[in-house]
Amino acid sequence: MPKDLITYRNYFEKIGVTQDWRRLFRRLTKSERAELMQLVSEGNTNSPNEKINRILPFYKISYKKISKKNA
Repeated sequence: MPKDLITYRNYFEKIGVTQDWRRLFRRLTKSERAELMQLVSEGNTNSPNEKINRILPFYKISYKKISKKNA
C-alpha cells in the first residue's frame, strides 16, 4: 500500500481513495503485483500493462497536496 495511504489512513479512507486502491490491487495477478512493486521501488511511472498503469498514480499521492486542495 502506498506510504501516504497508510500514514494518513483515516483521511484517505474517508474520501474513498483507499478503497479505490484496494479494488485495483485485488485485480492484479501475483506476477503483476511483483511488477508493480519493482516499478515503484525503481521510481518508474509507466508500464506496458494497463492494469498496473491504473494503480501507479496512487503511489504518487501526497496527503499535503490533496488536503490543501480540499481545505
